[in-house]
Amino acid sequence: MQMKFARSLLLFLLTLAGSVTAARAQQKDVPQTGLLKGKVIDSVYNYMLTSATVAIYHAPDSMLLKYSMPDNFGEFKLPSLPVGKPLKLVITHVGYVPFIKQLTLNTGTTELDLGTLYMHQGKGALKEIVVTAAAPVRMNGDTLEFNADAFRLDSNATAEDLIRKLPGFTVWGDGDITYNGKKIQQVLVEGKAFMGSTDPAIATQNLPKSALDKIQVYQQRDEKNPLDSTMFANIKLKDDSQSGIFGKAGGGPGTDGRYAADGMLSGFNRNIQASAVGALNNINKIAANTDVLIKNSAYQGEGPGENYQSDFNMKGLNRPIAAGMKFIYDFFPGTADVLDSRLNTNYFMNNVQNRHAEESLSKTFLDNATELSTRSLGTGRQRQMGQDFHAVYDRSTDKYKWEINTKGALVDNDAVTESRTEQEQTGTGPLSKSVSHREATVHKKRAEIGISYTNYEENGLSVQSRRKRAPRGFTAGYQFSCDEQDGQARALTEFTSMVATAESRTFDRRYDRQNGRNFSHTLNAGYSGLRRLIFNRAQLGGVNIGISVSLALNLAENDDRVLDKEAATGKYQVNPYLTNEREVRTSDFKPALHFSKLISRELTNRFSKWINISADLQEQFYVFGSQALQRSQDLSYRYTRFLPAGSIVYNNHQFGNYESKYSLAFTTLAGYPAINDLAPLADSADLWFIPKGNPLLQPQFRKMLSAGYHFATRKGRNPLLIDANASLTEITGVIGDSTVYDSAGIRSVYAVNLNGYRAAGGNIRLKKSIELRRQTLELGARYAVNTGRYPQYQQHVLNMSHSTSHQVTAHVSYRRGSRLALKAEQGWTIYNSEQQGFNHSRFRSVNSYSLIDGVLQLPDNLYWNTHLSINTSSVRGMDAIRYVRWNASLAYRFLKGKRGEVKCAALDLLRQNKGIVNTATGNSQTFVTSNVLQQYFMMTLSYYPRKFGKRGE
Repeated sequence: MQMKFARSLLLFLLTLAGSVTAARAQQKDVPQTGLLKGKVIDSVYNYMLTSATVAIYHAPDSMLLKYSMPDNFGEFKLPSLPVGKPLKLVITHVGYVPFIKQLTLNTGTTELDLGTLYMHQGKGALKEIVVTAAAPVRMNGDTLEFNADAFRLDSNATAEDLIRKLPGFTVWGDGDITYNGKKIQQVLVEGKAFMGSTDPAIATQNLPKSALDKIQVYQQRDEKNPLDSTMFANIKLKDDSQSGIFGKAGGGPGTDGRYAADGMLSGFNRNIQASAVGALNNINKIAANTDVLIKNSAYQGEGPGENYQSDFNMKGLNRPIAAGMKFIYDFFPGTADVLDSRLNTNYFMNNVQNRHAEESLSKTFLDNATELSTRSLGTGRQRQMGQDFHAVYDRSTDKYKWEINTKGALVDNDAVTESRTEQEQTGTGPLSKSVSHREATVHKKRAEIGISYTNYEENGLSVQSRRKRAPRGFTAGYQFSCDEQDGQARALTEFTSMVATAESRTFDRRYDRQNGRNFSHTLNAGYSGLRRLIFNRAQLGGVNIGISVSLALNLAENDDRVLDKEAATGKYQVNPYLTNEREVRTSDFKPALHFSKLISRELTNRFSKWINISADLQEQFYVFGSQALQRSQDLSYRYTRFLPAGSIVYNNHQFGNYESKYSLAFTTLAGYPAINDLAPLADSADLWFIPKGNPLLQPQFRKMLSAGYHFATRKGRNPLLIDANASLTEITGVIGDSTVYDSAGIRSVYAVNLNGYRAAGGNIRLKKSIELRRQTLELGARYAVNTGRYPQYQQHVLNMSHSTSHQVTAHVSYRRGSRLALKAEQGWTIYNSEQQGFNHSRFRSVNSYSLIDGVLQLPDNLYWNTHLSINTSSVRGMDAIRYVRWNASLAYRFLKGKRGEVKCAALDLLRQNKGIVNTATGNSQTFVTSNVLQQYFMMTLSYYPRKFGKRGE
């Protein structure tokens, strides 16, 4: 124990010493700096040249120091310039002769105003003027372009390192990227999703800065609202870097038999992108898809700012084996603006073996003085093998887009569980106990195919041409899916009642068939030009009218064969109640009319304001029918529901200052009872829960009013983002529970319609980034609250559960270039519940955590990483549980281009990790503890092959 503590203390001191050394190394005398400002206009027409590029260079070596673009008034400012150094000012603009001026900021000068600078129109630079430095930024039509070569970075820098350097860009701690406060929805490479992924890190953390030609920023118009837009970033590669190979191969052993290994090889050229990736470990690193595996093998992924570690919250010990492949083919590369034709395929396999043990305590209040306690001990092992295949072919031009997608999935699941359960009641004592053993095998298959087509309204037509013919924009789609399941299981159960011995019983039940098939057809179509089609030139006050229709047809088939072992003969006999064949057919038809009106006001380069009002009038025709061997499940019904919806959205964009959006929406939704709500077949082997159906159930009707607010500063520095939303929900006739406990603690649950369901919720999130020279400070906070009244019957008495939950998180992050990254975070989750009706019991639980993350690069090839969290969980009536989780690692990059890495990691240094789940629902609260991954040490060795272009990186 002392050796372990000494080892932990040593690593902590080394990390602390490294941080102090870095801080001292970075403390230098701050030289005097000055500000340069001016105004750029056209020499003939006095236009404000807001698209000009203003750059300042160190004159002797043409090193870029600062750059900017004029604001809406043509004014520019270049701060933090060195005093007493020879400088060169270069102003460029497409169609104008470059403006060049040599200057020096004199000592003692804090600001130099150049006044108005006139630029002269011309086809290019004059012959006697030679601009040797690359222009850092320029406007190319509606696209803003940053020249990668104008920014000097480390030779091993990645695209993400470059983006962090570009003014206006912010890479947030949660992975979001914004430009001038507006979120970048996707980072593309050569106009396409890189490796078919929407995760920007796959491109930005793998592509080297040396292979980049430009970073482009542009906005794409929203087809439904031409005044709204989505922002994209596009990485243009150099002509000699249009192909490349990158990857990773790594692995290593750990203490207590731990191990981890992963590998990835990806390549691309103008036509093809392909990737193969795999990983195996027994340290709870589980990937959900191929993109996760690729991202976790990124070249920059194990460096500063990355915290990919074992999942210490996951229940049990897991041994995953995962692999994935991607293949993307562009039939017409380089023509995305005119014709986009692409095939995107993806395969993913995940084989996870799990062993777990858990203990749970559940307390349920039956009345003011009676509490039912259920204590369970369970163990289990499971193996799940899943395979997914997805292929999409899309072809699009400025006139149309059509897409064909196919999906396939295979899942094999084998599980064995054992449990012991005891129940006792205040005033009575022990009620019952049970021992159960269950084995189950399930095989699932899924196939899906769909096609969608969108015909765009033709652009470029004159107003007269548009008025002469009906609009041609429409959408149509069809989707078919088929699911199949084959399952077998066996359950051994022994139940003992302490209060009624006659109710004690034993089961040996075999489920020879648990088979099912599901077929689904979905058709949809929409047309937005109904007003012009019917009323021709009549404007109707500018109200647009559209129509849509959707039809979903579903067939579900089930075939169950259940046998029970007779105690007298020892033979298995068919259980006539649970053995069943059933077909359930549903039809859901929804025609709708859509009305919308857009009102706008704008002033060029000043502001743009718009308000969009929409209303949807939708009718739903729902048909349900069930036929089964068990006559109780021969049921059918049909309903017609009117489902209106509407929204109001107001947007105010003050160019160069801020953008705010307000929204208010009303929606309705009908929920229909399923066969297991109407007439379930209760399996008596499930000792503690007996479902009771209700063939008289009616549909529930949900109404929801929601409001939203978004604010973002649209300046180049120090963005502030605010997102807030709130909602009110009411459900009439909600399908809920009427629960009755018998003397042995067995719960019978009847499905009933209840009124009185009310819920309200809201959350607000703030993010602020502050740039200080090469340093970035990020502040963030989030608060969410949900409260409601949830009706249910308990022991035949109506009970209203009033529940409120609060979630609060706040964090501060600090980054100094690529050298140092720190993060501190605090979070709380508070749950309160009060019962009103048959009792007035109260529940309360509080979970909190304090988190500190740190990454230090010192010297250039050495990366120190630490993660410390203090976790606390408390429940009413129980002592609080507190534990500390501390992980640390030290990685060293070597070889040319930092392609080799050796890493030492120490996980759960204090060996305090615990698995705790604390939940509350209605009048019951459950506290679960389970086995989780605990302390281990590991050493890994990795190699990152990289080659971009013919000459390599």
